[in-house]
Formats: sequence, C-alpha cells, structure tokens
Amino acid sequence: MEQASPVPIGFEDIEGGSHGYFHLLDNRIAIQEGMSQLQTIKTAIHEIAHAKLHTIDPNTPEQTNRPDSRTREVQAESVAYAVCQHYGLDTSEYSFGYVAGWSSGRELAELKASLEVIRSTAHELIS
Repeated sequence: MEQASPVPIGFEDIEGGSHGYFHLLDNRIAIQEGMSQLQTIKTAIHEIAHAKLHTIDPNTPEQTNRPDSRTREVQAESVAYAVCQHYGLDTSEYSFGYVAGWSSGRELAELKASLEVIRSTAHELIS
C-alpha cells in the first residue's frame, strides 16, 4: 500500500476516535494504531484516496473545483470499499453506513457525478 500512496503513511494514537487522516499541509497519512487488520487496510486505502483526489495547493487561495467535505468522504470511502471488494475483503458493515451518513440528503445527480472519480481511482489503486 505504501507504494500506491503518493504520501508517507505512519501509525499513531489518534485522539477523538478517528481511524485515520490525510494531513494536507504535512502531506502525510496517519492511521490509528491497534485496529483490526481489515479496518487498518480499509482506512489506509480511504486516506490514500483522499491524498490522490483531494490534495490542495496551499498557495492557491481558492480551490473552486474541489468537492465539498461530504462529497470527499463519499468518494474516499467508496474507493476503499471497491478496492477492498476486489481483493475479497468485505468492509460493507462499516462502509455502507459511512457512505449513507455522508451522502444523506444528496440528490442522485450529485452522487452520480462522483461515480467516474470513484471508478477511475479504484482502478488505479488495483492496477
């Protein structure tokens, strides 16, 4: 997975219950220590998807084409789910609720707009 990641991945004790995060300014991924192997893999893929899709240029004040936070979370978790499924890892118990929560109240057209982003990113990580 480290080869697929555009940024370094490290493990740490993350406060607040988060499983991981992509730090935009430090350009690195942190994964919560001590999780199950499945949750660790899924979280790493989720954060790699953020790093590939949602990096910003700190020198550019306005990121007009950047998706909102809800869309970013739906995209990252959907990529993680698709990649895990490809390798026979079932994350549906966690992923379905996560995506449902972040996509709640969204129009179908908004969700469909992310499908190609999700597909192409998952394909890139699988290849």
